[in-house]
Amino acid sequence: MNPDPTDPPIQTPAPSPPPVPREVELKLFVPPSSVAGLWAHPLLVTQAIGPLRVSRIDNRYFDTAERDLAQRRMALRLRRVASRWMQTLKVSEVDERAISARGEWEMPIAGPALELARLRGTPLAEIGSLRSLATRLRPVFTTNFRRETRLLRLKDGSEVECAFDVGVIHAGRGVTRQSLPICEFEIEVKHAAIEGQAVDLMKFAARLVREVALIPLAASKAARGFRLADRVVLAPVKVRLPDPQPHDLPRLHLGRVLEACNRALLANAHALLEEPVTADVDIEFIHQARVAVRRMRSALQTFRPVARGPRFDALDDALRTMGHRFGDARDWDVFTTTMFDRIGEVTAADEPDHAALGALRIAAAERRDQAHLALRTYLDAGAFGATTIAVERLVNRLCRDEGGSATLEKLAPVWLANQCDRVVQRARRIAVLDQEQRHGLRIEVKRLRYALDLLGTLYEAGLAKDFNGALAGLQDKLGKLNDAVVAGQLMQSLPASDAIDLLRTRFDAWLDRHVRKQLPKVAALSVAFELTPQPWQDA
Repeated sequence: MNPDPTDPPIQTPAPSPPPVPREVELKLFVPPSSVAGLWAHPLLVTQAIGPLRVSRIDNRYFDTAERDLAQRRMALRLRRVASRWMQTLKVSEVDERAISARGEWEMPIAGPALELARLRGTPLAEIGSLRSLATRLRPVFTTNFRRETRLLRLKDGSEVECAFDVGVIHAGRGVTRQSLPICEFEIEVKHAAIEGQAVDLMKFAARLVREVALIPLAASKAARGFRLADRVVLAPVKVRLPDPQPHDLPRLHLGRVLEACNRALLANAHALLEEPVTADVDIEFIHQARVAVRRMRSALQTFRPVARGPRFDALDDALRTMGHRFGDARDWDVFTTTMFDRIGEVTAADEPDHAALGALRIAAAERRDQAHLALRTYLDAGAFGATTIAVERLVNRLCRDEGGSATLEKLAPVWLANQCDRVVQRARRIAVLDQEQRHGLRIEVKRLRYALDLLGTLYEAGLAKDFNGALAGLQDKLGKLNDAVVAGQLMQSLPASDAIDLLRTRFDAWLDRHVRKQLPKVAALSVAFELTPQPWQDA
């Protein structure tokens, strides 16, 4: 039958673009204490399906002076292994995480020169003409390391490659040359047992860190190399909370919050691991890491009505222990800085008192150094890595969870109102609360503040700002009272001496007067807070 000439022409569907080759891997930092026994771990022995292979790898990374590639989360490198050369382009769609799924285009090349023409059809070509780009690319930094690899077959039949890299990142030349050490363990998916099904690398890593201390590492070698080359000084990282949407499922939003907190925690912890353990370590790294832990615990508390069970309880217990570790170091940091000046103001009256302050400063600085060293030891141990991996595993589970129909719009007002009631009931009794009970009130205020940070953008901005301001004033006053109380407790923990005993007596007397003087102010702030309209009431 001849086709009807009035029929529309048959449209031939355009061929689908080839799938983007993807690299899925988990990066882990290896503390010095774990180097020797790493390959002896039973998981890496019993599931091995090939010999341990050793190679020397030299990489050179390229970018333009304007960092056109880095700004687009791209990394372009030349790699030499023995006499073989490889060209690789990696592209990340999101900010780096310990577990990453990146686009990867890797190919053998003839020698130590880029062959950009072979990268047509990749995101690199979206920057502009590859010929023009080739004239602007320059070497930025190098990585040189010894790699030990072994192929494993997991219980579900999936295959992963484990690689242990030890070496150095170099940037600059001559007197400007700088370096950073490399000591990393990578687990890369090579084959999934079921086509299209992801391999749970975090589950495998969680079993691994039960006996070997490993810490999730968000920053890739490329990210660290660019930071070194551009002389970017590590800065403390604050938690960047995701904005909730009214129709978000609560467990999904909890997963996003935990992920943001864990990212900040790991960034600050790795900064501490890179620095020497001395008194001049930036105390803000410790402070922001502690805040990240507190925010995670607060999120678990806030979302408890829809996120309860042994898994959540176990994680909360581990985070509580972690919080104590960071808290010990933070308390001594506060004591030796802001509180020490206050102690001097309220205790020193003559020259002998100043001599006593000098003895106190020396003793406190020694305890501060011990607390920092204890924190570093904890970070190097398995518990820290195991807890952060547990967070990542929970994040992956929550972000895949589609159960439940109640949204944040419906549940958040109930949660916030319940937490607000806990604050109000305690605050009304501020005049008769003892020291421990005032501390409990401060914790409840902080929980409400953190819960409002998680959910406050669901409500009218002006009301949320006014309520948050009233809450912040109460939290600040209670926090300063708590700092003074903690300072007194820390002084009691120092070794006894005539000089320090004199300061203790004087500080305790001042603290008693100070608390009695501040309580009416706390009560006034409590009343002002209770009278402030709650932003969720009319939502």
